Amino acid sequence: MDLLQPIGPTAATALVNATLCAESLHDKRQSEALAAMAGALGSSLRLSDVLNLAIRHSMALLGGEGASVGLRRGEFLHLVATAGIADPVQGFYVPVADSVMGRAMLEGRSMMVNDAITGPSADQRTRGTAGIAKGLSAPMLTPAGPTSVPCCVNRVPAHTPNDA
Repeated sequence: MDLLQPIGPTAATALVNATLCAESLHDKRQSEALAAMAGALGSSLRLSDVLNLAIRHSMALLGGEGASVGLRRGEFLHLVATAGIADPVQGFYVPVADSVMGRAMLEGRSMMVNDAITGPSADQRTRGTAGIAKGLSAPMLTPAGPTSVPCCVNRVPAHTPNDA
């Protein structure tokens, strides 16, 4: 008994240290991925290349099955770049007023939907065509206002506020 009593606190300390180490490694990998994405985006002047690099890095960083970028065209978002399961919706025009991506742009904040079927209204045509069950949209803001909205979809597990 005397031998085992000091082992309990030592084991607890080891578990806490292991958890902190794992979190630190995750943060380091995330920072490296963001730096790699920034470097890749800065290496091209062609909009199509930049958009495709951005969505592929977003998918890798967030673990999504697909991603898209919608550029504002009046009352619509034009899905100009897609990857993964979102490929079938490339070229679609999504109404700003009736979509999660559009609401994210209008409100100037990230929007997370972890149940697109029963959750907040999503553009049904886009959701059905690409098989989107959940998504995270974050507007790209400029001094002139929001210009586009990248969206990462179908991440397992569900999106979290840290993802945003």
